[in-house]
Order: sequence, then structure tokens, then C-alpha cells
Amino acid sequence: MPRTYDPEFRRRVVELVRAGRPVRVVAAELGLAQATVYRWKAQDLIDRGVKPGLSTIEQGELAAARRRIQELETDESAGEGEHGSQEAAVSDVWNEPK
Repeated sequence: MPRTYDPEFRRRVVELVRAGRPVRVVAAELGLAQATVYRWKAQDLIDRGVKPGLSTIEQGELAAARRRIQELETDESAGEGEHGSQEAAVSDVWNEPK
């Protein structure tokens, strides 16, 4: 699993690069891979609206939505084994004699 860094730390690293420090120097001084610093720099450009792409906030919202969908799909498939599908229940309601 990739290592995660505190958002404040990332922000400070990006500030150093934006201030003119070379990526290779910042990465070496902080023990980071250059690719990591370049990725953070690219994401900063997206977050500031300079470059197109999903902002950090949008990425978080999308990840949360995907997790929720996965939870719902898991709940639905677990429910099908016990009670039948929801579609069958809805179909029964609509097809009941009045």
C-alpha cells in the first residue's frame, strides 16, 4: 500500500517547489521520490484551476460515492440470498390483483 502523507506536509512541499526550489532538491532533502513531488505539483495546478482535471475535493467525493455504491451492492446481493431480489418484491406489488 502506498505511503500516505499529511495534507499540510504536501502543501508545504508544493509551496517550496512553487517558490522556485528544484523538485529534485526538495525531494532529496525530504526523502521523497521525485515522482511523488511532481504528482503533488501537478495536483496543485489542478486544484488551483490552472490545469484541467479532478480536484482533490472531487477525487474524495468520487471515492466516497464509489465506496457507498459498493456497500449498497454488497447489501443488495446479501439480501437476495435471504429474501429474494427487490425487483421481485416490486414486481409482486404491481401485479397483485386489486
